[in-house]
Amino acid sequence: MCRLSELGAEAVKGKTHLVILVNGVAGDRKDWEELYTRACGCSALDHMWFFPSTANQNARTFEGIDVCGKRLIEELQAL
Repeated sequence: MCRLSELGAEAVKGKTHLVILVNGVAGDRKDWEELYTRACGCSALDHMWFFPSTANQNARTFEGIDVCGKRLIEELQAL
């Protein structure tokens, strides 16, 4: 996982919105590759920072919304 401190100030400079990409049942980060690539290459979305979550990939989504939500929060707090 990439931490904000490792990205540096320039990576988040001017960003006013955080868009968290969370996959659905049995999905993984790869499901977001096309959207992520297009969004990051679109100048109209330069004010947004896109974060594809990895906290609940694959079979981990079957553990319930409360468990998945807690893992997502922990992943975001670790940034």
